[in-house]
Amino acid sequence: MTLTETPRTSGIDAKLEGRHNYHSWFQQLRLELRATDPLYWPAIMGVNEGPVEPKYQCYTREQAISAIAISKRIAPLQVTNQEVQRFFDEVIEQNKLLSHKYDAELEEWEQIIYRLRLKFGSTLDKVPASHIEHFYGARSAFLVIESLYGGLYYPINALGVAELDDHSAQGRRPDGNVSLLL
Repeated sequence: MTLTETPRTSGIDAKLEGRHNYHSWFQQLRLELRATDPLYWPAIMGVNEGPVEPKYQCYTREQAISAIAISKRIAPLQVTNQEVQRFFDEVIEQNKLLSHKYDAELEEWEQIIYRLRLKFGSTLDKVPASHIEHFYGARSAFLVIESLYGGLYYPINALGVAELDDHSAQGRRPDGNVSLLL
C-alpha cells in the first residue's frame, strides 16, 4: 500500500456519530485494527510508541586511550595516536550503522502511523472527524475522540479488555449501575 492509498474500512459497520454509538464503534474498531495490522491496536492504545533512538557511543580522548589500554592490557602511555584514531573511526562507523537502522525503523513506523491515522479517520462521521482534522498522530486523535465521546468508566488495557477489580461502589457508573463496556 502506498502512502496515498486509503486503507479499507469494510470491517466497520457504522461510523462514529456520537456517544450513542461509541461503544459498538469502539468494539468494531478494535477488531478491525487487529485484523488489519497487528501493530495498529497497540499503537493507537499507546502501548507501542515506535522505535527508540539508539544510545550512540561517545568517548573523550582519555576514555578512548583507557579503553584501548584495557583491551590490549598495556599501559595508557603505550597507546599510539594511530590506535586512538582507529578507535574513533570504529565508533563513528558503529554510530552510523545505528543511525541508519534507526532512520529506517522510524520511516517504517511513520508509514504505519500514517496508514493507521487514515484508517481511524475513515471510521468517523463528519462531526467527530472535525475534532481531529489537525492531528497527525493516530494516538492523539484517538485520545481526543475517546475523551469527547467515550465516557469510559473502566480503564481499558492494551488488549482492549476492561480491567475490573470488583463491582463495588467504585466500579459503578455515576447512575449506580455496573457497566461492562467490552
